[in-house]
Amino acid sequence: IVDKALADSLAGKTPGCDELIPFVWTMSPDIFGIRCKLPEMPMHGLAHGIIPDVMNVLHRILAHFNKFTGFVKFANPIIEIVAKMRLDYCKVKQLPKAAWIAENVMGYARMMPYLYGMFLSNVPLQSLESPHVQEMTHNMLRLLNSLGALCSILMSRNRISEEAEIDNHMKLFMSSADMLHDSLE
Repeated sequence: IVDKALADSLAGKTPGCDELIPFVWTMSPDIFGIRCKLPEMPMHGLAHGIIPDVMNVLHRILAHFNKFTGFVKFANPIIEIVAKMRLDYCKVKQLPKAAWIAENVMGYARMMPYLYGMFLSNVPLQSLESPHVQEMTHNMLRLLNSLGALCSILMSRNRISEEAEIDNHMKLFMSSADMLHDSLE
């Protein structure tokens, strides 16, 4: 942003809104209207809201079943390998989450389906899992998969063909969150 501003200043150019505003913000004339659909997306809504909230829910469930420490021991070596690659699109830090910035959260989000999926497929939440706990595990994985799809569509550089596509992904994510919530009761 700073480089673009300096280049525009030197060229005496004033950029138009379409050069600065992410496409997802311009899809609908009422995007900041009454419905307040996707305000401050993508960084704030995803990296400081949705993704950490999903992490916290999953970590609380794992802690409830005394599996959080095991998950951290499983995940951190994998995170360390990815961190050593120094990928500009996947900057991750070790668990537990402390002093993470948005790019760390976004990098971790890319790894979440793999980390939680592999852990939950190899380590049952209970030694003798009841159908209720199995359903909860499946709902955790559904939530992760729908989060991955939502992040992908919101962070895409391509123009989304229909506004309904974002709405459908958001509905899928919210439905899977509701299913997990219902299985916790």
